[in-house]
Amino acid sequence: MEQFGVAAAHSGAINHIHVIHLGPAAVDVIREVRLAVTIVVVGWITVTGIRTFFDRKKQ
Repeated sequence: MEQFGVAAAHSGAINHIHVIHLGPAAVDVIREVRLAVTIVVVGWITVTGIRTFFDRKKQ
């Protein structure tokens, strides 16, 4: 089981930590989603860079 601590400051300057407990299956799903998002972003940046490069050559 994974635990994450998130610091929070609420009105009245009360500072405390929220603890979030996640099971192993949820952690695996989050890791897969993070990897998929990373791959999509890298692909998007690559395609945009290639398009920009070839558009400059045409001009």
